Amino acid sequence: MTHQPQSSILIVDDEPGVRIILRRVAEREGYEALEAGSGAEGLAMLAEATDSVALIFLDLRMPGMDGFAFRIKQLSSPVAARVPTIVVTGQSISPEDFGRLQPVACLVKPATLSQLQAAIRCHARTPPPSAPVHAMSPAHAVA
Repeated sequence: MTHQPQSSILIVDDEPGVRIILRRVAEREGYEALEAGSGAEGLAMLAEATDSVALIFLDLRMPGMDGFAFRIKQLSSPVAARVPTIVVTGQSISPEDFGRLQPVACLVKPATLSQLQAAIRCHARTPPPSAPVHAMSPAHAVA
């Protein structure tokens, strides 16, 4: 098996609009974006591309497999558990849930462009394979 560079960000969110915005930010930071509309779809994508995923943006409230179930499954795999995960949710989470989920960060929607960029730059396992493109409106990025 050939080694794939860690050059993608996995976005797991059931809201297409949020995925579009997160994809644009990831791409502007130089990463390829992988999008999943559910926890189950996200786990399947992570299983196929674990070595190339530098960071995961994870929504908690989704129909079917939610972010909590996704994260429990992710943490049960030693390889997948090493991928830093940022929870992006519409409401704050309790300290108990934060401890249970073990994310590297939690962003409450609406997150700003600067918050998203800082989260990627701070928490991605590796730098992007290409130079970031910094041309995006500074308005709220995630609604």
